[in-house]
Amino acid sequence: MKDICEEFYNYVFSFYNDSDGIYPISGLTKDMIINATDKYLTSKNCSWGDGDSVDRERVRDIILADNNLVWGV
Repeated sequence: MKDICEEFYNYVFSFYNDSDGIYPISGLTKDMIINATDKYLTSKNCSWGDGDSVDRERVRDIILADNNLVWGV
């Protein structure tokens, strides 16, 4: 699972980083992604889809809520 998680962290970062992400979130860090992923994977509502786009979006929502971040740079 560690390799899968590392790939997933990079996948999420590629979408939301504030340098060249498709949907940038200003202030996003890899630690935020790791923490949000851990929270998602241990939640009772987790329906892990092997790191698919639904997983990415759910982790994004946790990142936004837990770190008081917003879309855009």
